[in-house]
Amino acid sequence: MSNKILKEDRPHVAALGNATDFFAAEPESLRTLRAAAYERFAALGYPGREREEWKYNVLALAELQRMTPLGAEAGDLAAEAVTSLRALAGDAPLLVFVDGIYRPQQSALGELPAGLELTPLTGGECPAELGAVAQTEDAAFAALNTAFWRDGVAVRMAAGARLDGPLELLFVTTPAAHGHMVSPRTLIVAESGSEVTVLENYVSVADEPLLTNPLTEVICAGTATVNHLKLLREGDRSWHVGSTHVRQDAASVYRSREFILGSEMARRELHVALAGAEAHCDLGALYLGSGSQRRDLRTRIDHQACDCNTSTLYKGILGDRSRGVFDGQIRVAPGASGTDARQTNRNLLLSDDATANSIPRLEIYNDQVQCTHGSTTGQIAEEQLFYLRARGFDPEAARAILTHAFAAELLEDLEPPALRELLSDELLRRLPRGELIEALS
Repeated sequence: MSNKILKEDRPHVAALGNATDFFAAEPESLRTLRAAAYERFAALGYPGREREEWKYNVLALAELQRMTPLGAEAGDLAAEAVTSLRALAGDAPLLVFVDGIYRPQQSALGELPAGLELTPLTGGECPAELGAVAQTEDAAFAALNTAFWRDGVAVRMAAGARLDGPLELLFVTTPAAHGHMVSPRTLIVAESGSEVTVLENYVSVADEPLLTNPLTEVICAGTATVNHLKLLREGDRSWHVGSTHVRQDAASVYRSREFILGSEMARRELHVALAGAEAHCDLGALYLGSGSQRRDLRTRIDHQACDCNTSTLYKGILGDRSRGVFDGQIRVAPGASGTDARQTNRNLLLSDDATANSIPRLEIYNDQVQCTHGSTTGQIAEEQLFYLRARGFDPEAARAILTHAFAAELLEDLEPPALRELLSDELLRRLPRGELIEALS
């Protein structure tokens, strides 16, 4: 990796200088990819309020510059901790990453089905698809991940193969990551006619200030199906800035469900390119905020081919002084006739001090399309409260029931059932008067 930019007086790269030595032994092709990303980050710098896509969620620059990439000093994780942290029990294949480093001795792969190939990304020869989908041109954190990821996994489903049940990727941060940046990298390739479900589960075993900066690339070949689940339950002092980049070929299906429950600041970006005719994309997310937490959700859906359809439903529940941002853009290219794209954002505010910003956008260059977007933000409607109070519920109980019902919509069709049960329990624990809802159910 080139060091020429380190000679320049750029504060945002000064602290990263020694990290370039991490990858001295890698193949030239990978070093070239990293160097280009590093150069790009040097040109972009950390984003501030002057950047349109960050004007509602400015990061503390001084803190970011202190979060250097974590090296070989990754922490330890007891075997019994894995059981309590994983989202899926039983025979579900499990890969464990501790502070961004793959831990085979704590993973549980079992007997993998025919057609599923898992390749650790340890900095050696990597799949040709790595870096093919990720957009780093105008994305500082995606460029940072590409420059500094240390480990990850490539998931490949062979043509026509099917994985019954999900594969869980457990990403754990420990006290060793205090003041550092951890950058997991994931690549999912579903070949023609295959189907796979992947769960990314992000948790912390200590409440430390740190930055998790993951990047996932997904390639859906023709008629392939990828079910992609993300669960964020990190510590209240951590930051999470992650992105997913997807390319869909003809008649493929990509389904995404994201649940943002933890961390002081969580920003999730989802970029989807529907590059083949009749591709289908279904996106959903639920984000909770309390205290002074910040939630920032961005979707960029690019309809490039004809007769594709997308459906987006993002819902936020924000209390105390928390703040949520949803910025969703749908772009329809000139040749993408027959597009059917629907986008909805709903925010429920539990206090007068909570704030939600909703920015739905359509960019359409074809007349033969059906595109809609809608956004609602507010507190619980008085008529809904009256309905429950007329049936004997006190005001606090009525609010709790309506808040839980608002969140539960995104759990109704969630698979597998074990994940649905885990998230139901999390909602009962995190939402107001969850014990009352549990007693009524």
